[in-house]
Amino acid sequence: MSAPKAPLLSPPPTSVPLQQPPRQAMPELPRPGQRPSAPAAPQVPAVIHPAWNAWFSKLYNVAKPLGGSDVTANRPTEGLFVGYPFFDTTLGIPIWVQSLNPTVWVNATGGAV
Repeated sequence: MSAPKAPLLSPPPTSVPLQQPPRQAMPELPRPGQRPSAPAAPQVPAVIHPAWNAWFSKLYNVAKPLGGSDVTANRPTEGLFVGYPFFDTTLGIPIWVQSLNPTVWVNATGGAV
């Protein structure tokens, strides 16, 4: 029995302190008969923490090859793998890569398209 594989995406380390937005003072309560004012929008840091940025980059790289859709002439030619899904809008059907060299696309019945 082999050792369990590490997860493909692991959350960023928990030891990295997250940046907290500054605390805001409590607004005054409206007096009787006075309409309350709208709360101010919360202040959010403009820069994402580097640990989260690295995690989202990994997530993007994993999710990016999950396929796409376009016309037959614009089928992808790079970053393909056997089983790569693609929706061909010209044919109106999903297709998959059967082999890479040469690249062969097949439909759900296994017929080359």
